Amino acid sequence: MINLFDWLQAFQSIVQQQDDADEDECVSPQCGCCDGSSLNWHLPDLTVAYRLHSECGRMINLFDWLQAFQSIVQQQDDADEDECVSPQVQARFTRAVCELEFLGFIKSSKRKVDHVEKLTW
Repeated sequence: MINLFDWLQAFQSIVQQQDDADEDECVSPQCGCCDGSSLNWHLPDLTVAYRLHSECGRMINLFDWLQAFQSIVQQQDDADEDECVSPQVQARFTRAVCELEFLGFIKSSKRKVDHVEKLTW
């Protein structure tokens, strides 16, 4: 059983961490600093991938999807970074796509190797 004093100390430390956070950075998606319709970098990768998935047609080009995903999750200061995708962003994108495939939203295309098919509308 949790002691009330320990719980209050943990709660105070969480509040202190949130107060110490930079005001420009969003601490959590539920903070209220943004509306639910926009895609922001602080959203979970699966959410970003799903929202981009829902904007596409029946066939989704994986490279175009990756570029759109990268533009959202990566804060880009330099224009040179547009050309190459970092391994971390590519791994995050691959994981999100695999999760969407596991959940039954997409499947690999047999006609086009670099595309996936939407299974839900």
